[in-house]
Amino acid sequence: MKPRKNPFFAAALSLATLALTVTNTQALDYYWDSDGATAGFGATTGTWGTSTFWGTSSAGTGATANTSITTADTINIGTATLNYGNATIGAGVVSVNKIVFGAGQTTAVTLGTAANTMTFGGTAPSVTVNGSGSHTISSIMAGTAGIIKDGTGTFVPGNNGNTFTGGLTIRNGIVNVGANAGSVGASAMTMGGSGSTGATLIGNTTITRALTVNAPTSGVITLAPNTLGNSLAYSGAITLAGDLTVRAFFANTNVGTGTTT
Repeated sequence: MKPRKNPFFAAALSLATLALTVTNTQALDYYWDSDGATAGFGATTGTWGTSTFWGTSSAGTGATANTSITTADTINIGTATLNYGNATIGAGVVSVNKIVFGAGQTTAVTLGTAANTMTFGGTAPSVTVNGSGSHTISSIMAGTAGIIKDGTGTFVPGNNGNTFTGGLTIRNGIVNVGANAGSVGASAMTMGGSGSTGATLIGNTTITRALTVNAPTSGVITLAPNTLGNSLAYSGAITLAGDLTVRAFFANTNVGTGTTT
């Protein structure tokens, strides 16, 4: 007699196969942790994309791996109380949704590799620098959903070839473009707005992107040179929906060559 197939077994097998092929799309938080399950984050240099330094423990006490970060995920360098003790983290061609530098990250970090692309995607991509630290991203920042700068600290977009579109929004804290006018991306910029307690753009260059200044919830919106003897010029169109403070205490800040509405 020819054996008959069990339809319940076939259905169960199909479900099991389906379960094995489902990809987890849940947004996760990862922490750069160079010393594995030892408490804290260590100080060993590494490269995002090859080093087995991503963990999910905010105390740095869990297992780590070379995890494939997606545009749904947040990465953390340091936390409110913990510091990663190396100034350099390289990066291959990588993707991310949000990057957070913790207030406890007292070592100034340069994240990324200038020749490689770091793509920001997902919902409201952002770079947050908490506390008073200053941290740099040297990779080419790409993506189409814009990038929000949040947190009270200083962010340095260190690559003059940044290609991201959708606009740079400086909601809180400081962005220091240095001499790299192209580091602000390929679209118009915004400063302030709801939830802003003050936003500052500093540098030593001429910025050509259009800028919209929205009234912050508190604090002031400021353009200024980044150090003594330097000059920040702004030749793009500026739309004022709130007050803008132009400070020339170091040298010259020129906003006279563009249009202001």
